Amino acid sequence: SKDTLDAGLLGPDGRTHARGEPFANDRRGFAALVAWADRLAPGGAVHFCLEATGPYSAALAEYLHAAGRLVSVANPARVKAHMKSCGQANKTDPADARAIAAFCRDRKPRLWVPPSPAVRQVQALVRRRDELRRRQLLDLVGDLLRAGRHVPRQRRDGVDDACAHLVVDPAAGMPRGGGDAVHDLGFAGGERALG
Repeated sequence: SKDTLDAGLLGPDGRTHARGEPFANDRRGFAALVAWADRLAPGGAVHFCLEATGPYSAALAEYLHAAGRLVSVANPARVKAHMKSCGQANKTDPADARAIAAFCRDRKPRLWVPPSPAVRQVQALVRRRDELRRRQLLDLVGDLLRAGRHVPRQRRDGVDDACAHLVVDPAAGMPRGGGDAVHDLGFAGGERALG
């Protein structure tokens, strides 16, 4: 969820060490996460890997990068494809954390670098534009539906379809489908991977 992070350390033997409860998705939770990973992998370089979930993953990636940690932000579709190729079918937050750790260990995704201030500004402008477009469409749909008796059934169906498929790109900072994005981490270091 947008409030918590599930994590698991993938050890050299392939076993996942999971924490019983998720970490808070805030600076205090980030610090606890790093301390937990360091306790489980003493002396090892830990490679933190997380799925790109727009604004929900950005704060953690920023925190880890600023702390000098190895961090990768993976495309969720690539993680899912890797998970499927490994035969993992169950979809729970802890299972996703293990899948991300395995993806990190096996695929060694490139390290994440924070965007420049100019890129951040453009991203913010694109997010704002997308939000304004979404609101404009919702206002239009509301107007059409309120006047529904004057809108041909075929046109109403088209509006309903447009609303059902109203999806904003996560890269623009909005989760798909309007639901909470899942925040799972994967970490890998040497022969250890944390997911």
